Parts: sequence; C-alpha cells; structure tokens
Amino acid sequence: MREHELARHGRDDQFLLTGWSRTGSSPASGTSNSTGQFTLTMDTTVTWLWSTSFWFNSGAGAGGSVNQADRWAAQGSNITITATPSNYYDFDTWTGDAPVGQETNTAITLTMDGPRQVTATFAARLATNDVPEWWLASHGWTSDFDDAALGDQDGDTMFTWRNTWRTPSRPTNCPSSR
Repeated sequence: MREHELARHGRDDQFLLTGWSRTGSSPASGTSNSTGQFTLTMDTTVTWLWSTSFWFNSGAGAGGSVNQADRWAAQGSNITITATPSNYYDFDTWTGDAPVGQETNTAITLTMDGPRQVTATFAARLATNDVPEWWLASHGWTSDFDDAALGDQDGDTMFTWRNTWRTPSRPTNCPSSR
C-alpha cells in the first residue's frame, strides 16, 4: 500500500489510511502506511487507522452560481455554501440535501455525515406583464424596467412587452416586430 492509501467503499464514500497504532512493541503509533521494522518480544497488535470522507456535489441553475466546488469532505466536517444570483435574477431555493427550514437562505451549512448534494435555483426578475429584466437589459435598458416594458421605443405602435422575449422580434427595431 502507498502512504495515505485510499480504499473506495462506494461511489459516494471513501476511506483514507491515516496511520496505525500498536500495543506490545515500540513505537506505539505512526502516521504512514508502514509500521517500520520492529522485533517481536511479546504479543503485539497493530491497528490500522482510517478516516471516512463523503462526496459533496454542488450545482447552480441558470441565473447564478455557487462558491463551492464538488469534492471529498471529511466525515463530520461542515461545508458552508453560498448562492449568488447573476444580474437580473434572484436566488429562489436550494434543492437536494439543504437543511430543513433553510431552503430559501442564500447561505447554508451542511454537516458531512453522509454524501451531500445541493443545487441552487434562481428566478428571473420580472417587469410588468412578466417581461424578464434580463431580456430588457439585452436590448439596452438597465433601469426603469416597468417603463421600458410599457413603452413603444421603436414606434411600431406595439408596447415593448408585446415584442416579448418569446418572439424573435427586436423591440428597438420597428421592421423586426411586424
């Protein structure tokens, strides 16, 4: 075995060799995968010491990000993860193994007492008539979104919100909305 040998138990947990302890002979312990040479002069027991790690899996839906990457985490450790929405989005909820009652907190702490998976979800901010602010921003409006949605910036006699993000028209180009 190599120093700090891994033993995969399952897909989402693993054991890491952290050392050994010994009774009956010297030295009494070590932190490698080798006990070294010793002479047996009495009954001796060697116990291999292992630590357990669990897989932490994180994700973020469209419209935001999280600050923790997927990784192995020691059993009993805590991972605090924070969801950050992109411009024109709000954090909505955590799905997966979020602590009960904390699903709508932007930051949560997970105790790694088993494999854990969480995904942050985000919701687009909406101006009047359910027009996403990100869509208005992609056409040049960065404030007063309700006014922008209710306006007729291209002079086609159609409110901007009717040239919606659901159609291929451009609300700032009159010929494209006919």
